[in-house]
Amino acid sequence: MELTSGNGAWKSGTFKAKIHAGLPVPILLGNSFLGPEQIVLDIHAHTAIDKKTGYDLMGSTPSPKCTWALPRVAPPPTPKKPRIPRPVPFEKVPAPDLDGRALPETVMAHVRERIESIAFQEMLRKKDEEFKHTFADRFPIRLPDTTDYVPDHIYHRIRLKDPHK
Repeated sequence: MELTSGNGAWKSGTFKAKIHAGLPVPILLGNSFLGPEQIVLDIHAHTAIDKKTGYDLMGSTPSPKCTWALPRVAPPPTPKKPRIPRPVPFEKVPAPDLDGRALPETVMAHVRERIESIAFQEMLRKKDEEFKHTFADRFPIRLPDTTDYVPDHIYHRIRLKDPHK
């Protein structure tokens, strides 16, 4: 908040204040305002003089030569935010053209590539079935048990080296 005298001859610095509606006077100034603004109160003379400018806030003495405050320049208006159109609800979206005339070339290229990929996977699946059928005798489902002919008199021992030596 800033305070200005009625004739504009004096202006305070910016300060924080509590606002309370319903007071019988427009504003109450306490020591937290008078000290930083260097205002000296003389109760007997009914004066409140600013030490920097010599201006009497109570108005009982003639004010010194007026120095008008510079007019406050209003900042330029804030530009309006661009309005983002709301998305169309799903129920109101028209049906797409399935022949591809309205789709961009990149979309059509991705669709074509996906179709070719699916066709290639299907061809590989068919070839896999053919090879499994052709070579079924070479790849039995169960391998023969080979533990019958393993010698039982051979033992093997592994000694690990101590990593701290």
